[in-house]
Amino acid sequence: MKNKLTMLKLITVVCGTFATTALFGQTIYTWSGTNGGDIGRATNWTPNGQPSGASQDTAQWDGVVPGDLTLIYATGWPSTGFGTAGVNLNLTSNQVGNVTITAPSTADSPAAGIFGITNDSATAILHLGQTSTAHQLMFATRPGNAGTVHGFVNNSANAAIMDSSVNWVAGGGVACVMEFGGSGDWIVNHNLRDNNSGAGPVSVTLDGPGSMIWSPGGVWLASDPLGPIVINGGIMTLKGAGLAPFINPATVPAGNNTITNLGTLKY
Repeated sequence: MKNKLTMLKLITVVCGTFATTALFGQTIYTWSGTNGGDIGRATNWTPNGQPSGASQDTAQWDGVVPGDLTLIYATGWPSTGFGTAGVNLNLTSNQVGNVTITAPSTADSPAAGIFGITNDSATAILHLGQTSTAHQLMFATRPGNAGTVHGFVNNSANAAIMDSSVNWVAGGGVACVMEFGGSGDWIVNHNLRDNNSGAGPVSVTLDGPGSMIWSPGGVWLASDPLGPIVINGGIMTLKGAGLAPFINPATVPAGNNTITNLGTLKY
């Protein structure tokens, strides 16, 4: 039976979808650069080029470069703005080493339009951002159509991490869904609220069977709403106050101040 809870102290927001959209001219770019490289540089990919949001390309890590990779995003990808489809980030089953992506150590990253994120490695950790928000990894949900579901899937035995330095903005300023799932766990150190004025709300869904350990963090606007939160499976653990706060019904659509729990909710 569905349990619906009014959000009082906690707030969650996620844009996610497990469906992928095939677009004409879509290209899969495989990382072939060295550890420490810039994911924005064309020469670090095979084929030589930059993943583009115009055709919803995929940037993938397929085990071509051995060992753990700590990478930066310093050179902007093309076609990241309004009306573009976003890029998919993907670790394949061949990827063994961990992959960490952060902003440069001296500045925020350029903007990157993101559609979906998948880690199909058996054991590799996908780590987006870092604890400090001094230099932010600038992500926008694309294509920016209201109600788009953005799938964040982790099938690794080790938790995928979305850290505090990830700065989400809503493409087009519209509401979307962040849908977390896969057999593996997610560690989310971010309130999952947008950082552009008047955006959202963002809805957060956990499909399981993996768990989501959710802690406050990130850079976001208190005026941007969040919800509803839907737990279809797995365990969602809220690690701090403020993740699912009550929001004035006058500022969000009816039903957004709810948690639908078909799995397990911990606080």
